[in-house]
This record gives sequence, structure tokens and C-alpha cells, in this order.
Amino acid sequence: MREGYLEISNRDYCRILAPQKILFSKKSDYQQIDVAQMRNGLALFLDGVIQFYEEDEFIYHEMAAHFPLAFHPKPQKALVLGGGDGLILRELLKYPSIKKIVLVDIDKEVIEVSKKYFSHLHRNSFDNPKVEVRIEDALNYVEETEEKFDMIFMDLVDPFGFGEKLYTESAIKKMSRPLAEEGIFATHAEDAFPENYTALKLFARLKKYFKYGKLATTYISSFDGEWGFVALSNKPLQPVKQSIETRFFEFEKLDYYTSLPPYLKEKLEEFEKEGFSSLSNFKPISERIAVPQEIEERLKEIEKS
Repeated sequence: MREGYLEISNRDYCRILAPQKILFSKKSDYQQIDVAQMRNGLALFLDGVIQFYEEDEFIYHEMAAHFPLAFHPKPQKALVLGGGDGLILRELLKYPSIKKIVLVDIDKEVIEVSKKYFSHLHRNSFDNPKVEVRIEDALNYVEETEEKFDMIFMDLVDPFGFGEKLYTESAIKKMSRPLAEEGIFATHAEDAFPENYTALKLFARLKKYFKYGKLATTYISSFDGEWGFVALSNKPLQPVKQSIETRFFEFEKLDYYTSLPPYLKEKLEEFEKEGFSSLSNFKPISERIAVPQEIEERLKEIEKS
């Protein structure tokens, strides 16, 4: 019997991710951690939710890192809240100007699993002398630290259910407290598409606390969605050309990444003017299941063809 992961993202749509094998499975103090062997590489699941798939993880992590960094002329210190897989570290370490990166993650187990299974992806970034890893709650760290950072990256859990408290007005104010005067605050913003329009809602909420903001979107196949990425600052966000090696992100396409189609622009304006009660009209469901026999048989047929 093959095990897989059921995702119900809205009232009209669901999908099943069917790994070839689950290589590692453990319940930490905070979440269920699974490492799965997919057809074209490894994938990480937390509480049944896919975090990345080796085949296309670089799209997410390059957008999460290089999109906001495209607006800073010479960042020297970066703070990563979450990001225990080490993949954003890999991207930040491409910048010679960055001299120090502090990564704060509450779950030591995620980091240890990432070191064991994903070193070929994060390129042993945890061992880089520029990197300082702290195992603690992100909210506690930002409240207590006296350091200031040119860049702050939120790579925390999705903003649904328990996670929504990390994206409230009070939480964002705390998360951005260590930001330098001309620094940039960045976060992923979930899916921009119906029925939740989460990226649009989150951007509408966050930009109220900064003078300038930009929202970029791009399609990520393993998430099956048009994913949002946010850059915010109290200084004008002027593009600064960077010569960084990437597989997906292109500096010359900044205007393309930040151009919303008319119907999403209208939705964003609606959320900005009228507000909204919740980041999600429907809380996505993700859980580990036994792949139904009919689907398993069809998969075997496909594998033989």
C-alpha cells in the first residue's frame, strides 16, 4: 500500500501527492516531519503539507530571496525567521556583501533532518561561518534582540489556522522591530488565486505598516498555485542590478513578476478599501493518507508506459 498526501485547497479542488516511498517520518515537539522520495527528487512535508520538492524548490527560494534583495544596494546583515531547511540560506550566501545571517527556527528537528537529507540542496549552508543558527521562537527572538538587520525574511508556517497569528498586526510589528532604518522586510504570501486570494489579502494587510511595498507572483508547480512574495520598506524600493547566479529568477523580469492581471488588481483594491475578516475563506486541508487503490493502479499503469 502506497502512502500519500491529500490536499484540499478549496471547495472545488483537491489533489493527492503520491511519493514512491516515505524515507523518514517523525513527530517532533512541534510538528510531523516527513521526507519523501518523489519521482524526480526528495520532498519535505510538515504536518502533511508539502514544503518543497527538489524538482522545483529553486523557484520558490530564488523568488523568496532575490526578489526583495533586488531592491537593496548592499545588504550586510540578514535575519531569517523559520527557513530550517536551509534553502533560503543557500540563496543569501550568494551575495558577497552579506557578512552575517541569523537563522531562527523553533524546531531543531527540521534542521537536523535537513542536514541529513538535503545537504545536496542547501550546500551545507548551516556550516558557513557567516551563518548563526538559533533554536528558539521567532517572536521571542525579535522582541529580545538588539541587533538591526538590512534584510528580514519570514519563512514561517502558512497563514492558516494556528499560523495566522504570525501574520497579525501585532506580530508583524514585532517581526519587523529589528529592521534597520532603510532595511527590507520580506515574506512569502501563499496563493494569489481564488477562493482565498491569500497573497492579495496579506499584501493589503502588511503594506499598511510600511511606506512602500511590492507584491510579486509566480507559478510553482509543486504547490499548484500562483505564489505570492512580498517586499516592504520605509525607503523607496528602487531596483539595484545584481549579478547573482540563478536558475529561475531574472532581474530583468521584475516588472513581469510584479504585474497582476486586471481581475487580481481589482481584488487587491477591494481588499485595500473594504478589508476582510480572515486571510482564508476556506482553511486548506492536508493529511497523510493511504493512496486509494484505483489511483494506485492507474499510477502503476503510467509507470509502465
